[in-house]
Amino acid sequence: MNSKAERLRDAGTDQWPTNGHTDKDRETTPSKAQMDFPQCINCCLCCVASRVGRDIPDLANKLEQLRSNVNSRKTKNVDILVLSAELCRKMCGGRLTSCKSAKDRTSMSVTLDMCTILMKEHNLPPAIFDQALDTIRCQGTRLLNAEKNVGEKKFAFNALQVKALPKSYRPPEGTYRALQS
Repeated sequence: MNSKAERLRDAGTDQWPTNGHTDKDRETTPSKAQMDFPQCINCCLCCVASRVGRDIPDLANKLEQLRSNVNSRKTKNVDILVLSAELCRKMCGGRLTSCKSAKDRTSMSVTLDMCTILMKEHNLPPAIFDQALDTIRCQGTRLLNAEKNVGEKKFAFNALQVKALPKSYRPPEGTYRALQS
């Protein structure tokens, strides 16, 4: 898969290998539940490449990273969420993020995703990523969403919960307190 895809990409052609997976015969393609993981990856890559012309080796690499993170024993592995979000964007897919009340943890995830998009697609310098993330969390619309839910511009986290969150999901000081959701 790798060498043919690279040759096609380097030649500047839009003809990507589809392994027979065209729009007309999608109905005959086995469902992803019926495939093993490598078959599923190959099918996904071929369908995506034939539709949006993305870089197959990069997608394969990201999918392998995702598989590795899913199979790791790491607790609170935020990389799974970050990689799956990136893959969805690259494959023109849709996704949603929602915790139980759809405000606090969801807000942390959505704002992290917003800053990641700013950095990767709009040239936000990595050196100010954390500052931009804190600014969005302090002044952005997610805090207004929390206010509409609990009557206060605060995320509903107590100090222990904040310490238990992965670093990239922690709200800035002054934007949270123990509240009833």
